Formats: sequence, C-alpha cells, structure tokens
Amino acid sequence: ERVRIIMESGGLHVSTKVLYGLAFLVHCYLEDIAVQIKKEILACGLSVHLDETPWPISHKKQSDGYMWVMSNQGGSFYQFEPTRAGAIAKELVGSYRGPVVTDGYVGYKSSLGKMEGIILAFCWSHGRRKFTDIEANYPGPCSEILDLIDELFRLERQASSYEELEVIRKEQSQAVVDEIWEWLVAMKPKARAESHLLKAINYMVNHWKGLTRFLDDVRIPLSNNEAERTVRHSVMGRKNFYGSQTINGADMTATLYTVIESCKKAEVDPKHYISMVVRAQVKGEKEIPTPLEYARSIRATTV
Repeated sequence: ERVRIIMESGGLHVSTKVLYGLAFLVHCYLEDIAVQIKKEILACGLSVHLDETPWPISHKKQSDGYMWVMSNQGGSFYQFEPTRAGAIAKELVGSYRGPVVTDGYVGYKSSLGKMEGIILAFCWSHGRRKFTDIEANYPGPCSEILDLIDELFRLERQASSYEELEVIRKEQSQAVVDEIWEWLVAMKPKARAESHLLKAINYMVNHWKGLTRFLDDVRIPLSNNEAERTVRHSVMGRKNFYGSQTINGADMTATLYTVIESCKKAEVDPKHYISMVVRAQVKGEKEIPTPLEYARSIRATTV
C-alpha cells in the first residue's frame, strides 16, 4: 500500500493486487536460488545459527506462525512455519552434521539435542542478558558475573585466526569458564528462592554443557548474535507492515528475505542481482549463481 501511494504520487496508478502479483512472480523466479543458499549455509564448514520470531497472518481463516532463520557467513535463510515446534529445527538442518548455535529454547534441546552428529551449543549473550536485566536490583553479584563473562568476549576479540583462537581458548578461556562455574556454584545457595537472581543462575547451570562446547570446537562462537542479526530483519518487517496477509505471502516474504539478506551479506547489490536472476530465468539459463557465487566471480574478475 505504501508503494502504491508513492507510485500514485508520481502519476502511476497500479493496484496493490497487481504489485503483489509482480512480487510473487519474482519470488517464483528466486525460489531455487533460496534453496541453494540454504545448502551453502549447511555446507560452508561453519557453525549453523538458528532462531525464530512470531509472524502474523492477517487473513481471518489462516493462523499466525513463525519466521524461522538459519544463517552463518554463507548466507541467510528464512522459512515461514505455522509452529515453533523443535521439529522445524530438525527439518531445517536435515542431514547436516556439525555445530549448531541457538538460544536456550527447549524446542532446540528436545530436537537437535538428540540428533547424532549435531553439536548443540548455547549462546553466552543470552546468559549474560539474564544478569544485565536484573543488575539494578542485584548490582554486586551481577557486576561480578558480568565482568567474568565480558572477559570471555574480550579474549575472543584478541584472536586474528582460528589457530590463535584455539590457543587462547585452551590457555586462557578455560580458566575463566572454571571461575564462572565456581561463582555459580557458590552464589546459588545464597540467592533467595524464586528470586530473579536464582533464575539467572539456574539458566546458566541448566545450559552449562551447551555453553561450554565452544572450548572444544573452534568453529563455535560465544554467541548466537549471527542469528539475532538475521532475525532482526523479520522483526522490523513485522513492525513495519504487520507480517503477511496470507501464508502464501509469508512464503514469498521468506524467499525475498533470503535472497536480499544473502546479497547484503556477500556485499552484492540486491536489486542488480535479482534483476540478473530474473532475466537469466526468462532466457532459460540453467546455471545461475547464488549471491555468494556471484560475489566470488566478480571479485575474482576484478582481482
């Protein structure tokens, strides 16, 4: 509707239905590219990051759902589903075997946590947030644990290569992690029952195995911020235009988000790329590069 108003102010009278039809046609041309982007994310050799956020459907005969995201430096993939069940996470990773980083949502534990070959790691930023949210009420204890967690992140920033990171984690991060565990064990009996402080401590204790997996696998980062940055685009879209009118619209949105955000990640102009793909599809070309492949090809040419 916003685009229709802008176009009308310039003398172009096009209905929202026509604009949606054009957008949906572009989505059809991009569907195969989105599938290839998903494969690249799973095959690039890095940790896979997962997250999800509510996605409203305004059609009265259709139900709201969730926009799921899967991402790493290989790309950003979006998929609308009617449920938040952990089975969706299992479906997304498919036959992939390797590290997966998530928040502490129980659905990830119940699905991915039981899959052979999946190394389920949890996000330190989420654990840290439990204490920053209550710092005003518990300034002393929170200051102590936050300083320790911040030291972990500081150590990570010192590394300029995976080799350096592996050494830092073994020689320095392990000691900080041990100190954090000692603090949690010592502080837990002192925290008042049902208090927010005890809940924050219990979150860390209950997710400890997943939180410390980064020590044994250099591919695992400390946080799930990669997925949070990816899901933020869905959150802003939801606030901006309140989700989708139909499930078909949500599927279209997921495809467009996948291609556009993967273009931005590969530092490729989304408009130029989408135009190129649509023209190539119309011409019947079979080998169409993903944003990542296209970025590599143009940079190889310029170099």
